[in-house]
Amino acid sequence: MVVLVIFVIVIGAVFAVEYAGRSSWKQQEAQLRAQQELRKALERIVTDLRQTRSTFLSSLNPAVPPDGAMHAAAAFRVPQDADNDGDVVDDSGTMEWSNIISYSMGGTNNSQLLRRVLDDAGNVLSSEVVANSITQLGFTRTATAPNNIQVSCTFQRQEPGGQAATITSTVDVYIRN
Repeated sequence: MVVLVIFVIVIGAVFAVEYAGRSSWKQQEAQLRAQQELRKALERIVTDLRQTRSTFLSSLNPAVPPDGAMHAAAAFRVPQDADNDGDVVDDSGTMEWSNIISYSMGGTNNSQLLRRVLDDAGNVLSSEVVANSITQLGFTRTATAPNNIQVSCTFQRQEPGGQAATITSTVDVYIRN
């Protein structure tokens, strides 16, 4: 009888350890998926932002002035070959710029990171979902470093197995043009 009780306790402990290991595995897997989604979204924003000019961030709507405050959206332009001559500089030596590019939250439940291309009147020419399950997006610049912009983004999703994945990441971008 004593052996049976000890056996039941050992088997129960084995199952408890296995359950805890499986739960931990699922949680780590959910966190990894969240990190990958967030990294992909931030990489897209950083690639565009590096190419812009700080004056565009202050002058286009929604603006991100160098005031130290966090702004929920950003609009800017990037160099683009507008006259299709194979160069982003026109014949007079002036840089050619794209239509306005805007990053903001919107879409389904206001939880999608959207990249929109707008004309000068603010009409949407194209729109794409960069990432889903985004709960916070912020752009910050300071007067002491106006060519640097900090981008902060939070991803949060409830996985089918019940695990919640929440990741916040912040990147500093140096504007090159």
